[in-house]
Amino acid sequence: MKKFLIVLIPTIAVMGIFYALFSYMPAPVEPIIEETIIEEVQEEIVIEEEKPEYNEPNVDQFHSKLIDIALDNDVYGMQVVVFKGEDILHSFNYGYSDIDNKTEVNDSTVFRIASTSKMISNMAIMKLVDEGKIYLGSNLKEVTGLNFKDDIKLYQILTHTAGIVDSKEFNENMNKVLDINHLLDISCVNKPGSEYNYTNFGAGTMAAIVECVTGEYFMDYAQRELFDSLGLNAGYVCEYLDEGTDVAKMYDDVVYDPATWMYNYDFYRSFELGKQYRLAYGNMYISASDLAKLGMVLAGDGTLNEKKILSTNALREIRTVRNEAEGQNYRAGLNTDVFNNLVEGRIIYGHTGSAYNAISCLMYDPSDNTGVVLLTNHSLNKKNDLKYTKVIYDTVNLAYKEFFTPYGE
Repeated sequence: MKKFLIVLIPTIAVMGIFYALFSYMPAPVEPIIEETIIEEVQEEIVIEEEKPEYNEPNVDQFHSKLIDIALDNDVYGMQVVVFKGEDILHSFNYGYSDIDNKTEVNDSTVFRIASTSKMISNMAIMKLVDEGKIYLGSNLKEVTGLNFKDDIKLYQILTHTAGIVDSKEFNENMNKVLDINHLLDISCVNKPGSEYNYTNFGAGTMAAIVECVTGEYFMDYAQRELFDSLGLNAGYVCEYLDEGTDVAKMYDDVVYDPATWMYNYDFYRSFELGKQYRLAYGNMYISASDLAKLGMVLAGDGTLNEKKILSTNALREIRTVRNEAEGQNYRAGLNTDVFNNLVEGRIIYGHTGSAYNAISCLMYDPSDNTGVVLLTNHSLNKKNDLKYTKVIYDTVNLAYKEFFTPYGE
């Protein structure tokens, strides 16, 4: 019993101490929770709809007005292509490539583009300039060994300021192979750089220049470096077109069928290498959609489908106005006319063609990489008050108005 009390008393004492301690501890304080009122703000997120650059074209109206233009100008067959950047925005076909056989024009129909060829031949020259194989200031007599006047420079050939004129002998012997040195002797009549004379023979010597620099036929060089390189069905002779290509006949006083007439591969091969003067100024064959692709190169940065064709420096040289011809309503760069009153508010670059009643053009505006191609196999060559060929002026203006009017105007 004593042992029990001895154990119990200390235990009670310890418990008493704990009880005293805990009974005097302050009661736990409830945490003060600050009530925060979170205001839910329903912010209206306004996503601005991206505005288009241009008004939506009225395609039906575009077609209707193109037909009116065709009827007004007695067009037999026509292609029109509108492009921006590397995209063909619209293509339009009208009429027949072959009236007798009722062959309708389609996207792949190929036309002879007459002097619009000069702008493409110029691209072949400028590739050689880019490569440092010839320069715009090169003395052509020294480079080619041909009978150019001593001080004729390459850029003068490309701007029709070399003092060359088309001789009667050149114009009256279209189906003959004349000696280029003889033609140069009788055609270089004015002081180089003194005046502007639009000349087919002068532009035609681009072919001889390319041949002298490259050592290969002009039509072969252009085929490889321009047309095949970009996958185009085009060429300076019909034999280089894809098999089965529909080539539009041309309707002059007689019907010309480019697929069978004498201006063919054999005729142009009969020129001695380095002495070709016929091809470069007007004999190219191409469809509007493929010509538009070359236009994309010229209107853009010199590339197409990531393939570099011309440098930006070459494009700048092409577009640089080097002369302003007295009495003319245009200014000229390198085989490229610069029109400041063709489309209101725009400076348009391009070239036109007209031969055997086949009228054509490639026009472009590098400021927004836009352009229009028109090809025909027969059209009246009526002029408007501004001295532009009416079918070209009306078509180009209609296309720019319908497809490239700024949004909201």
